[in-house]
Amino acid sequence: MGQAFGLRRPSRPPRSDHILRLWVRRLPWRGRLREPPQAGGLPHFGTLVESHLKSRSARIRSLAKVNLDLRVLNRRDDGFHELRTVFQTISLADTIGIQLIETTPNRVVATMPVDERTRQPFGILHGGASVALAETVASIGAVLNVDRETQTAVGLEINANHIRAKSEGVVRATGTPIHIGRSTQIWEIRIVDEEDRLVCLSRCTLAVVHNRR
Repeated sequence: MGQAFGLRRPSRPPRSDHILRLWVRRLPWRGRLREPPQAGGLPHFGTLVESHLKSRSARIRSLAKVNLDLRVLNRRDDGFHELRTVFQTISLADTIGIQLIETTPNRVVATMPVDERTRQPFGILHGGASVALAETVASIGAVLNVDRETQTAVGLEINANHIRAKSEGVVRATGTPIHIGRSTQIWEIRIVDEEDRLVCLSRCTLAVVHNRR
């Protein structure tokens, strides 16, 4: 009807171009294109698919490496070097900057910075970050007290008393066992500042479970 009055409808892209635009929205291609965009500002379809597959393969290889490292850790008894290497590949600890200082069956020490990663909106150390640090220390200590060939330790319960606010610097967590049993362990974790003033006092209960075959 519009053509009868000399008007023309705007041309629509063909169906294949519409499908390609959907792929552009879905695939993580930004910054990884090896070929220049084709006419119309869209990258070559084959390049998008190849980039997407390579990205997925890299993530799968990374996860496989972490799992392999964890299996190696479970077979080793010399602990600290392998534990620190594997620990630093775990995303939460790496994200908030936790660093292992000492790891023995009777004492685990780790540090965590107080910065934009671990502060709450009011500018002080987030209580959840302190709890994450405490459970990390307790979990590592518990794993060092089980037969890693057949067992592992997982968190069962944790509580924390936040005693002193801290807005910058570094806190240090020291975990010591209160009870080492066949099915449960209880660890106490003291988090202090640079002047050894108590920031948080936590207690964590862990269950000893058998590895799945």
